[in-house]
Amino acid sequence: MNQLASNGFVSVILDVVRGVAWVARSAQRSQSVEEIASAYDEAIVALDRLERKRLRLLIDLRAAPGRNDSDFERAMATRRSELMRGFAAVAILVQTAVGELQVARITREDGADAKVFSDKAKALQWLTATKDSST
Repeated sequence: MNQLASNGFVSVILDVVRGVAWVARSAQRSQSVEEIASAYDEAIVALDRLERKRLRLLIDLRAAPGRNDSDFERAMATRRSELMRGFAAVAILVQTAVGELQVARITREDGADAKVFSDKAKALQWLTATKDSST
């Protein structure tokens, strides 16, 4: 596994063996929308260095503090799209059933092609199966 970027809020790791880019959100709370937006911008820059179409993306939100205020949602809407853009498949990992419902709603509203999981093994299994069926 190669770490491509890391800040207090988001880390980006490339699992070369599985062909999966892994974006993990930490439990650290941001002081402002700008602070968390900037952290995601760093992750997007790191992902832009990759050949996205050949990789799958796992977004791990299990540690993320819950937040759904309108300023945050507006700031993250474009970043969510930029984060997921161009990957062969996208899985989003959440901690709770409530998180699963919220993220599924957001991805639906965004028109994103992503599958939401609460089980890491199932998410990775799905991404691997997606990889095997597209090669």
